[in-house]
Amino acid sequence: PAAARRADALVVTRCDQVAAAVLEALVRELQERAPGRPVLRAVHRPMRLIEWRGARRPLSSLEGKPVSLASGIANPAAFRRQVEDLGAVVREERRYPDHHAYTPADAAELRELPGPLVCTAKDAVKLRPLGLAFLSLEVELALTSGGPVLAALLDALPPSRGERERAALHEGLHG
Repeated sequence: PAAARRADALVVTRCDQVAAAVLEALVRELQERAPGRPVLRAVHRPMRLIEWRGARRPLSSLEGKPVSLASGIANPAAFRRQVEDLGAVVREERRYPDHHAYTPADAAELRELPGPLVCTAKDAVKLRPLGLAFLSLEVELALTSGGPVLAALLDALPPSRGERERAALHEGLHG
């Protein structure tokens, strides 16, 4: 919150997971902390499942299936909710601290969990070198308000920020 005044814009994520009154109170608080900064709203939308070897699987392949979860993220409850919303039945779960550096001992423990192991895309990058079989859930951050504001901010980036980065951001916004 202390850094909000340095931001060009603020993005409130997972807006679909809180009551409207709570969301509005948060937006007001952010507007007070960072006057004049736009506050955009977004949701995390599941896109696909990726096997550890790279093959894609449809999200529907989790429906009714028992799974185990592994996550080293700030909000593991939201990850679990996403997996359950896809119809999976969570049997076991291992929650690690945000930015956890997975070890061979962690991988050995995770191998013992029942059913397919599902993790976040962030965790997949760290688990892949450990030779562990898993499915990673890839999500996109989808704006629900403020798209034109973000587009204008991206257009205002100086060329030194890189045309490729700007194009990638625009593709994510408009793609």
